[in-house]
Amino acid sequence: MPLLRAQLEIVEEASEHGTDVLASRSLGSGSVAVAVLVRVSYPPPRIPRFGLTITARNAPEFYPRFSGGLEVTRAGAAAARLTLSGEYELPFGMAGRALDAAVARGIAPRGLKDLLDRLIADVVKVR
Repeated sequence: MPLLRAQLEIVEEASEHGTDVLASRSLGSGSVAVAVLVRVSYPPPRIPRFGLTITARNAPEFYPRFSGGLEVTRAGAAAARLTLSGEYELPFGMAGRALDAAVARGIAPRGLKDLLDRLIADVVKVR
């Protein structure tokens, strides 16, 4: 858990400086990348759940906002499982949900998966 905490601190710091993005493939061969602000609430010792809030750095009212948590569970003697759970709030109410269903088709969840994949890769690399 200390390695994950250190990587989350790096991501949070990078987001403060505008150098962290969520990236996701869009329809066809395109992709979308948005600079984000990542806020992490750090648990007391021995509680394996970090709170996460992710918003677009610029014009946040036009992008989904994620609020949830990242939980660490043991998956063996030398392995752990990271579970990202929460929900994202779409802008523009019903129109935003229709746009997400018709055009965006899950870009926000794929961006969150990209963030999780990068965290895992960075923790494994540091180890």
